[in-house]
Amino acid sequence: MAKTYISAADPKAVRRYSRGLTVDVVKNSYWTRKFASATASVSAPMRILTELESGPGDKVEYELSMQIRTKPVVGDQNKMAGKEAKLIQYEDELKIDEAWVGVNAGGRVTRTKRSNHNYRQISKDRQQDWWARYFDELCFAYAAGATGIDTGSIVDENEPMFSVNALAAPDASHIMYAGAATSKATLQATEKMSLGIIERAEVKASTMGGDDTDNASLNPVKINGEEHYVMVMHDFQMHDLRQATGSADWLEVQKAAAGAEGKKSPIFTGAEGMHKGVIIHKHRNVIRENMGAAGAVPGADALFMGDQALQCAYGMEGKDARYQWHEETDDRGRELIINSYSCFGIKKTRYNGRDKGVISVVTAAADPNA
Repeated sequence: MAKTYISAADPKAVRRYSRGLTVDVVKNSYWTRKFASATASVSAPMRILTELESGPGDKVEYELSMQIRTKPVVGDQNKMAGKEAKLIQYEDELKIDEAWVGVNAGGRVTRTKRSNHNYRQISKDRQQDWWARYFDELCFAYAAGATGIDTGSIVDENEPMFSVNALAAPDASHIMYAGAATSKATLQATEKMSLGIIERAEVKASTMGGDDTDNASLNPVKINGEEHYVMVMHDFQMHDLRQATGSADWLEVQKAAAGAEGKKSPIFTGAEGMHKGVIIHKHRNVIRENMGAAGAVPGADALFMGDQALQCAYGMEGKDARYQWHEETDDRGRELIINSYSCFGIKKTRYNGRDKGVISVVTAAADPNA
């Protein structure tokens, strides 16, 4: 009754494929490759929290200390006692849970027509692609607070990870609309992406917080000592932006990115350009929705981000072990099952019911080839 096929329980093979899967997922994930940092001193749109990687626990808590609000006490004749400012602290938490995916490598006859490494490699390639895609789709959904209308997406409104960390729509102070629109329902088809709305978003972000509201500052990302915001828009929005800008002005946008001090940073790599210090990217997984009256206007939720727009945590020990490999046989050893899994969580950073590091920029965005 022994399982007669290959070394499905070989610990060396499991470790090798686990490590290789982790490395390849990181290389292929858009968010991890460009926008993530696990180092507190390095600002980035997504923070990787490591507190749960080496010990027990399924959630990590973090705090925001707001600026104090008070007037000074001036002169010896005025008493200081009782006039001290109250410290205002807001808390948020990120939970993690385990997610699995796997393939059936087929029966013995099918497998023996290939080398032992082929089916493993094919399974690894397909699962690393899946994990990178799944992770990126989760990041876009959490950052936008929506799942969108792309029917080919893995992540939709029934995504099981949303039961671990809930999806949260942008609060009113962290969403803005193109043109004269005041909501997604009032968006017009002519209200498209432009340099003007990028400038509006930059002004909104740079002046947010530091006042008597409960809005936290939207801190820019620091790259080589320079401060930048990052905007990721859908390909359709990028097309509209280029059309509205014109070739001569768009060339200046591209030159600005190419000549920036931090151009070797991963955040600059692959950027379409830079305007008013805002690094501009495009990605097909930016959330698209049906907007306007009766949902007749196709639109997209571009992400205007600063430091710590998202939080991510893993429950696996060590950065090379965040994705694990598992093999076993089924049907009396006739079929080989190959699984991979990870224990992690993602969510948008929010304090006191308000977003912290991202503004959703809503514009019309129709397929130019439709």
